[in-house]
Amino acid sequence: MVDQVSISPERMHAERIARFQDLQANSDAFVDSRIPGNAREIYTVIGRGVSENDDFTVPIAARGFNLAFIRAPHNNGASLHYHDTIEVFTAIRGDWEIFWKNLKGDEHRVVLAPYDTISVPEGVSRGFRNLGDESNLMLAILEGSDAGRVHWPPETVAEGRKYGLDLDASGNLVAVDGA
Repeated sequence: MVDQVSISPERMHAERIARFQDLQANSDAFVDSRIPGNAREIYTVIGRGVSENDDFTVPIAARGFNLAFIRAPHNNGASLHYHDTIEVFTAIRGDWEIFWKNLKGDEHRVVLAPYDTISVPEGVSRGFRNLGDESNLMLAILEGSDAGRVHWPPETVAEGRKYGLDLDASGNLVAVDGA
């Protein structure tokens, strides 16, 4: 059981409130970010999440989960990848397609309308796409204090390299020449 505590308004504002208008968008958060069809902005709110780019600020530190908003233009999102954690998506604005591939290579899809939610189990290869005609917003929540890293198929990493992004030996995003 946790003991009840007090927190001042100043501390609450400084450490526990993130205003969307003040969040910094990260458009190069992942190795697939520059591959056509995968443009998106990540607005990290709580926890570090699974970003491969350490060049961003986390407004709210918390234990047990990570929360971010994803904004993507029409017909953009993320290519297939998987995590060591559960990932929850909630469509906020517009329709979003969530797709996943099983080990036999069968691909499945579901469309989320605003406020629909899906919980994707750990280890399931998943991706998402904004189906709306304009830039739309989706909420993503990952479990755990350390959400780990994204696991990409080798072909996605190779394609990312063609567009100027690669991963170092530790899984951190690095810019490369030749894009």
